Amino acid sequence: MQRLTLALAVALGAGLALVGTAGASPRKVCRGTDKPCGDECYDPATESCQPGALVCRGAQRACGGQCYDPFYQRCSTGRVECAGSQKPCGNQCYDPATEDCPLEVKDNRPERA
Repeated sequence: MQRLTLALAVALGAGLALVGTAGASPRKVCRGTDKPCGDECYDPATESCQPGALVCRGAQRACGGQCYDPFYQRCSTGRVECAGSQKPCGNQCYDPATEDCPLEVKDNRPERA
């Protein structure tokens, strides 16, 4: 009787272990010192894993599913906006007092007199 009880306990334990691994979600396996972040791997020395499994570089933060640089930008109601006197230039911000937006079309025609 003790053998039967032991055999049932072992079988039940093995069955529970199999069910536990079959229902578990797969975990990303990363190389070296990289860590998993959702479906990606990131280097914690140079990147961070933000909420929503978003990998951002350096001091960047997450806002509405994208990374932004809090030095030049701010997050407002889930949207990235340029901060202070910064102006948008494509998907980046620039300071018009000291920089030009490379996406702006300059009209180099001479002025009419």
